[in-house]
Amino acid sequence: MIAGHVIFCDDVREEVGGKTTYVGAYKSDLIVNGDFPVTLPKLAVCIIWSQSMDEDDLPVEIEVSIPGREDPIIKAELPLQRVEAGTSEFAPEERLKIIEVVAMISPLTLEGPGTISVIATRDKKRLSLRKLGILAQGTDAQSDD
Repeated sequence: MIAGHVIFCDDVREEVGGKTTYVGAYKSDLIVNGDFPVTLPKLAVCIIWSQSMDEDDLPVEIEVSIPGREDPIIKAELPLQRVEAGTSEFAPEERLKIIEVVAMISPLTLEGPGTISVIATRDKKRLSLRKLGILAQGTDAQSDD
C-alpha cells in the first residue's frame, strides 16, 4: 500500500505528545484579497507519505509547482530510509512507514490565479497528491491545471 496526501495551511505547530496543529488549513481554494500579484507571508505545504513496511524504499521525489513559474518552487526527495516503523499493536503486515515533511514557503508571491500542485514521483510513476486553486476575492476566474 502506497499513499500520500497534502495539507496546505498558514502555519504548523508541533505540540506536546507528538501532536501537530495545522493553523488556517485550506480546503479547495486559497482566496486572496485584492489584485495580483499578491505576496503571502508564508504558506505551509505539509506532505504526508505512507507505505506498507513490505514496500521497497524506492526514492520518492516531491515537486511543488505554483502558477506563473515553469520550474517547481520545491523539488526534494523524501528521506524514507531514515523513517522507522511506528510502534503499535498492529500485526506486522498492518504496520505503516509514515513520513511527514513540512515545507514552509516564506514569503510566497503569487503572480495570478491558477493552481498550486504537489506531485510525487516513485519508480517513474507520477502521482498527483493535491491541488489548491488560487483565486482573487470577487473574481470568477477558474483555476487552471
